[in-house]
Amino acid sequence: MENNLKYRDEVIFANETLPYQVMAISKRYAIVTRKIDKKEDEGLIRREVNNGDYDTFEEAFEANKNNTVYYLIDFVAETRAPNDRVFNPYNYDSLESINQCVTDLEAETVRLSERNSCKLEIKTIVPSGVLEKSSLNSSNVKKLFYFPLKRILEVAFKIGFYQYTNVPNEIWEQLCNAESIGSFIAKNLKGKFDTIKLK
Repeated sequence: MENNLKYRDEVIFANETLPYQVMAISKRYAIVTRKIDKKEDEGLIRREVNNGDYDTFEEAFEANKNNTVYYLIDFVAETRAPNDRVFNPYNYDSLESINQCVTDLEAETVRLSERNSCKLEIKTIVPSGVLEKSSLNSSNVKKLFYFPLKRILEVAFKIGFYQYTNVPNEIWEQLCNAESIGSFIAKNLKGKFDTIKLK
């Protein structure tokens, strides 16, 4: 299957209803994630109860409601699956860990689980609409990503990767035209928008 996905695109698989977001991608592999859903992941949550980890379904969901559901995609084998490790070494909420997983997939030090794999059938691809700017006159900022539909700005600094939420389009335009990218971020973004360190 041809790899037509891009970073932050959303995909919906056949026989599923909720979108996963593309968090890392290479020529052969991709990693997609979404938050656990009470209805969509009922079987997964009930398994926690059946294993004796929780007494009730509600208790299991409350304990896991912020957890991430993920799939590794192999475009050559046309399959999707979790990784094949008994004890998962990756944090699929961390971009750094996700990118390490892709590196390990390429190096064949980790693989897709054969037992839990299924055929790769993508029903829908929703482009992220990402705006990217990489030719920056800045010693500290390497790349900028802006998602206008979600009003999310991601900044790849040399020392880390940060996400700012609810950023208006006009701020993005001003940032792209700023004389100093670093100074603009320090003055107009830091402390004014919710911030998450991704890497």
